Formats: sequence, structure tokens, C-alpha cells
Amino acid sequence: MIGCRALLVAALLANALALAACQNPSSTSQRRSDAVASSAAPEGPSLYTHAALSDAMSAIRSRVGDAEVLSLEVCPAHATIQVQLSSDRHRVVQYEWKGGRLFGPEPVQLRGKGSLEANVFPLSTIDLAGVPELVTAAIERIDPANGKVERILVRRNLPADQAVGMRVYVASPIRDGHVDADARGRLVEAGKAERSERSAL
Repeated sequence: MIGCRALLVAALLANALALAACQNPSSTSQRRSDAVASSAAPEGPSLYTHAALSDAMSAIRSRVGDAEVLSLEVCPAHATIQVQLSSDRHRVVQYEWKGGRLFGPEPVQLRGKGSLEANVFPLSTIDLAGVPELVTAAIERIDPANGKVERILVRRNLPADQAVGMRVYVASPIRDGHVDADARGRLVEAGKAERSERSAL
């Protein structure tokens, strides 16, 4: 999925920082290995399990209610959500669930001429109950032997359409790829790719 780039410059930077927490890059080969190791061994239960993700989302919903969401990102060890403030609909704040605690809100600076209203969606739109099965399906499609899910990103499918969907990013020492799913975690297309064989490894 591709977001509204003009509006989401700062938001995507925040997502990039969150992704960096799932990885520990140095050299090319080390970066791939570290991404897989990090995804496989988070501190505490993985958020790709029903119980851990349910705890995280319960804490988030208790804080933000059915907020208008700009993006939700789930990594094995943490989740971040960016929501529109109900008291000031021109502002977005971010919460992070990590180590069994919810942190935030932290302000998110938005730049560009895009419409915030066109990008946000109600939290109730998404259903994460199928995430564990979605993770398994994504790995099967990209690399059953070595693949690990780095992160799951939920947002609108702009500029293609207004649909809310999930993109599951899979990494392995051999190749990368992703699969897309709808807002309920049902696959909508085969994995696209980055699927370049890494002969340097």
C-alpha cells in the first residue's frame, strides 16, 4: 500500500524509526540476519500471537477509544499507532505499546498539502484477530524456509483507493517480500517483491 506521500512525510519517518527498532543494521548480510533474529526473538510474548496482540490493542483502545487512525504498525516486540486528536482535528499524536506498557501521546508533525481527513480511518474498521494466521500465510508465500515477519503496517491504500488494508513485510537472509490483506486480515493478493536473490550472501 502506498500512502499520501505529501502528507505523511513525518509520519513515515516515525514509522521508519519504529522499524529500526525491529532491526539492527550494519553490513548488508548482517542487516538481513539481524532482522530475522530480531523478529524471531522479541522481549516477552510476540505481538503476532493472539494473547499479546489482544492485550496491546485493549490498552490502546482504552486510551484512544474509536479514534481516527492515520497508521498502525505492529512489530514482534512493539506496536505504534498514530491517531487524530478529537479536540484538534488538524493534529496527530502517537502512542507506543512496548514491554507491556503504553507510552504517549507524542506529537506527530505533519507536512505537505495532503488532506489528513482523507487518510484517517476509525480504529473499529480493523480486526486484528487474524494476524497470527496472516503472519503464517505471508511467510509461506515469501520464504517458508527462512522468512520472518518484520512488521505489519495498517493504513489507507492511497492513492490507489480509499480501502483500509494491511501490508505484511517479510524478511529472510535470502530474499524480501510483502503480502497485502484487507482490514480483517484476509489476503487480497500474492506477495509482491523485492524478491531479489542475494548472491552476495
